[in-house]
Amino acid sequence: MTEVAQTPTPTTASDMTGAIASAYNKLMGTNPSGPSLAILLGLWDLETGVGKSTFNFNVGNLKAVGSQNFFVNPKVTGEGNQFAAYDSLTQGVGAWLGLLAKQSRYAPTWAAVTAGDPPSFASAIEASGYAGTHPEKPAGWYAKPVLGRIQKYLKSLPTPSLPTLPSLPSAKTTGIGLGVLALAGATATGVWYFLQPRKRKKVTT
Repeated sequence: MTEVAQTPTPTTASDMTGAIASAYNKLMGTNPSGPSLAILLGLWDLETGVGKSTFNFNVGNLKAVGSQNFFVNPKVTGEGNQFAAYDSLTQGVGAWLGLLAKQSRYAPTWAAVTAGDPPSFASAIEASGYAGTHPEKPAGWYAKPVLGRIQKYLKSLPTPSLPTLPSLPSAKTTGIGLGVLALAGATATGVWYFLQPRKRKKVTT
């Protein structure tokens, strides 16, 4: 491992939307759904203070492993304060999604991402120990704030619009329009007449 300086690399929701979509597509071969994108934005939002506390493009507060470059966050005390350092937003987001998608401990978490299921994701990410193990804290200590952030992004998703049906041509604009209307009227009249009850004539012998 090589220690590098802790360098602020603030990100915005707009930055992350494009980077997540690109990394997700590269990883899964398809674009993320709206809810899937909102889930990942919600986790990033909570972990980085809406991107304001992002350093060295580490958008998920991932710890350094192996020979990976790292930086030390002075606000984090004790062991485990060596955080992974990346050279670009693309690299940082790719590593973050790769961790969630490929490590077995996050299998239920990633399944909830791909399914676009925020409540299941919130429960799974807390149970996975992503934010550490804190048995002294009540259930939902991490799931609830994550879900709250996700819901913020769900509300910003565009509302799907209904398809516009093509308008029918008017009788004036078609050469056979009037004839069709007349035929339809005559047919309706004939059907009405046929259905009317009739008095039978008494046959005498």
